[in-house]
Amino acid sequence: MKTTGRRDKGSGTIRQRKDGRWEGRVSHGLNTTPVYVYGKTKQHVIEKIRTEQAKPQADNEDKRLTVGQWLERWLELVESDASLSRSTFDVYKHKVKKYITPHLGAIRLTKLTPRDIYDMLDALAKEKKGGRTLQVVHGVLHRALEVARKRGLVATNRATDVEKPRHKSRERVYLRSLDEIKAFLEATDRSPLRALFIVMLDTGCRLGELLALQWKDVEEKNAILHIRATLTRDKSGKYVATRPKTETSVRTIKLPSSSVEALREHHKTSLASAWVFHNEGLPLRRDGLVRCELERIGKSIGKPGLSSHSLRHSSVSLLMSLGVDLRTIQTRIGHSTPRLTLALYSHTMVNAQDTAVTALDDVHRTIRTVEDSISGQISGQTDKTILPGKNEIPQSLAG
Repeated sequence: MKTTGRRDKGSGTIRQRKDGRWEGRVSHGLNTTPVYVYGKTKQHVIEKIRTEQAKPQADNEDKRLTVGQWLERWLELVESDASLSRSTFDVYKHKVKKYITPHLGAIRLTKLTPRDIYDMLDALAKEKKGGRTLQVVHGVLHRALEVARKRGLVATNRATDVEKPRHKSRERVYLRSLDEIKAFLEATDRSPLRALFIVMLDTGCRLGELLALQWKDVEEKNAILHIRATLTRDKSGKYVATRPKTETSVRTIKLPSSSVEALREHHKTSLASAWVFHNEGLPLRRDGLVRCELERIGKSIGKPGLSSHSLRHSSVSLLMSLGVDLRTIQTRIGHSTPRLTLALYSHTMVNAQDTAVTALDDVHRTIRTVEDSISGQISGQTDKTILPGKNEIPQSLAG
């Protein structure tokens, strides 16, 4: 093996092999596997070494990248994503700034371990952060690390090795009976948002969809509501109407008379504006007055924690209890498939089963009435029981 004399600056380690070819070795630092290059001439190998040495400059910088620095870069990436809503970005940013960076920010991205993540989650749990908060923090970190993995900054997504925090769901707050719905409607009589709440309960629409409504979306004569947008915030924080994420969210909804009347009265008394629900001409914010009003009404009827989602949930529950088919409900509330509706609201099927049992009881009572009547006629009694016609069904089944 022929070795060279003093190496040219920046040429790496070079030697000539027994087969006459030249071999070069490039090391990118401690604890790294050297890279070997080969060529017919020494100069050819030197050029290859310089090319290889030029490659890892960015990689070396990435190896010094901290978790905090990567999270800042990741937030810039997701903020420029047009498909991501401003509210979702705000959630990401809040969790990164308040929870993740203070605990993991100083750690080298390539040195992050599952134990570091577990330590962060344990610390947050000791600070009495709820299970749902821990789940969101874990989810945000997982998303950020997955992008880092796909970009070649880390070999593996360490958050994948961390078990998702458990969260005990609180009992859903919604209007479970006709009496509770009646109490709610009576309590809205004195609310400036009465029309909004009635339409929300009747249609099951999302709050953002109703706050994005303009009067051109309302066909009062035909009792139709067109859902074409949802209210979101742009980069400047201004509320704007944007097209929903999914095509199934764009839909047409038939309105019951209660919503038509509420909207008609609201139109008469509200200030002139293109927006249906507004505050001095500007669309209502998703939080603030709407949230406070629902909380106030909820407390007054013994339903603390009542929210806009509670009314959406109540609407679905009511339709299911009335026997409305699942596909109609799915289309009405803007879900992509009936399966999604069933997965989210299957527990409300208990009420629908109560209705089914009542209907079956009516059937059996009718059969017994027929049997008793026939028995009485055979025995010579003059029972004047009026029997249902052969095409008639119990009232509960006629629906």
